Amino acid sequence: MSTYTIVVRPEIGDMETIMDRIEHIELLMDKLADVGVLPIIYDNYQKSGIINHSYVLKAGITNRQARGNYVIPSKQGLIVGVDYQQIPYARWVIEGRRGFTMKKKVLRFVIDGKTVFARRVGPAPPHPIYYLTMKDITDLETKLGEMISE
Repeated sequence: MSTYTIVVRPEIGDMETIMDRIEHIELLMDKLADVGVLPIIYDNYQKSGIINHSYVLKAGITNRQARGNYVIPSKQGLIVGVDYQQIPYARWVIEGRRGFTMKKKVLRFVIDGKTVFARRVGPAPPHPIYYLTMKDITDLETKLGEMISE
């Protein structure tokens, strides 16, 4: 499975020791994905400048029930990502791509209801969305602490 992932591991201070003692750590990490990590990824997506045409990619990145989205909780942490096999163009949108020229065939696009044919396509810039800032990590630590104390 081709994927792009972000891994969140609770290794901040004494949090790792506390997490080792919790019986239902996977359920806790699952909840952390919903209330902490996926909203951060959604914000990163909104700020990235990705142009939406069908919203399949947006749903695949930010909505757990959508095609291509996956969240894998475990005792070691949380893996969040998008499956490149289910949404093949996600790789080029997130990682960018170089320009290319068709040798024999022509590319066909529909943009704003207008059909466009092209032999050459320019490069596409990357749109990194799978990252956490220090503020995000601090917020996740706070949310995790609140969930543990509940």
